[in-house]
Amino acid sequence: MDLSPDDSHFVFSHRQGEFSSIYTSNSSGLKVVRLTFAKKGEFHINPTYSPNGEQIAFISSSSDRTHSPLFLMSKDGTRVRQLTGKNTMVQETIFSADGKKIYFVQAKRLETQAGYPIPTDLDLYSFDLAENRMQQLTHWNESSLYNLRLMEAGKKLIFIKSSNIAPHHIIFSLDLSTPEKKVSDIKPNITMNGSGILSFAISDKSALAFTVEFNNGNTIEPRYDIYLTDLHDRPLYAEPLATTFYHVQKFYHHSNKILLTPHGDEFFQYEMDTGKFFTGGSIRIPLNTYK
Repeated sequence: MDLSPDDSHFVFSHRQGEFSSIYTSNSSGLKVVRLTFAKKGEFHINPTYSPNGEQIAFISSSSDRTHSPLFLMSKDGTRVRQLTGKNTMVQETIFSADGKKIYFVQAKRLETQAGYPIPTDLDLYSFDLAENRMQQLTHWNESSLYNLRLMEAGKKLIFIKSSNIAPHHIIFSLDLSTPEKKVSDIKPNITMNGSGILSFAISDKSALAFTVEFNNGNTIEPRYDIYLTDLHDRPLYAEPLATTFYHVQKFYHHSNKILLTPHGDEFFQYEMDTGKFFTGGSIRIPLNTYK
């Protein structure tokens, strides 16, 4: 799920049986509109808004995950354009701050784990929309690389990737403003006894919210703790805000709130002014949009 730049709409993927399509709704989860019409065996996933809200990038994945090219469309679902080749395996996307490029994670191969194909040998790429050109930014061949975000007015691309030392999943930044593209880690000044950061979001004012997944021995209901700090290692709250089943998704652009999503169609909000969680709403897909 992504939030439009004016906070008025959500864009999200919804699965029905053997296909997934892209939808939008207003910020209350109402007025749902279907934008794409996936065929059987197609899964349109991971939509994200451009900085001006006029375009949406998304991925079209095959059921066996061997093909997942990157697409671009207008916010109303028109002018659909395929950006990368059919055989590319794009995993996640984000627009550059000026909207002229799309950064994305791409896999080179699939690895079978417990009978399920898992994308691996992951690296960061960019696609220049004006020049219609793809560029590989890293040569890491990572096993885990996700949750793309921007900071410092788009000068740095930040993400979660695997680490050889505990915690095993932490936040890194890639400096896009220099040819060397220096990589640095971002370690919030909070003691975490878990396996690492599962998801995070960054506000325009450098607040950092993140979800930590703890390995408490319960594989059916893992525990998620949500923290709030900033990029200067100053904890806003030294203790978790809550222990939940929610994932930090995004900061709202024009209000002091955080969007959180659990499993299912509900979404939640955390108000930083009051320190309270509340149900934002529930997205209900009208049956006539399935046609």
